Amino acid sequence: MPYRIIAFAIFILLVGISLSLKIYRYTVEISAPKHLILEEQLVDSIKKKGWGLKLKEPMNTNESSFVYMLEHKHCPQGVFVSILGQDASDRHLLSQYMRNNNIIFLLDGKQIDHFMMLRFYMMTVYVNVMRLFDESKPLPLALSVYIPAESKECRYFFNI
Repeated sequence: MPYRIIAFAIFILLVGISLSLKIYRYTVEISAPKHLILEEQLVDSIKKKGWGLKLKEPMNTNESSFVYMLEHKHCPQGVFVSILGQDASDRHLLSQYMRNNNIIFLLDGKQIDHFMMLRFYMMTVYVNVMRLFDESKPLPLALSVYIPAESKECRYFFNI
């Protein structure tokens, strides 16, 4: 009998913690939309490496995904980047937009060839838990990148 009471108390405690985390996450997402935070993160990270944002254009009619053209003084053709959504299911949207399958996937600046969605999900869960304690921790930045095939200097300066 006492085990049932303890188990029930633990269950109620876990439900309470889960609901409070959902409420907290909901209020944080309302205060600053996630895509704007990620866009700001992208712009900050490319500026540190000497890149600039030349163009931002919607990839679809409802303007939920954008393609960003990045420029660098050593890369005349530019590099096209798309920030992936919450579950990275839109990872092939840039290849459809560019009509080219030579797309590279990056997760926090590292090239990912396999298990993109799984790694992105695991990293998102980890970062969300860490952000409960420190709000300044950046969200994971998942990108699909198109670099024109003939531009070797663009690949070099984009650190791939």
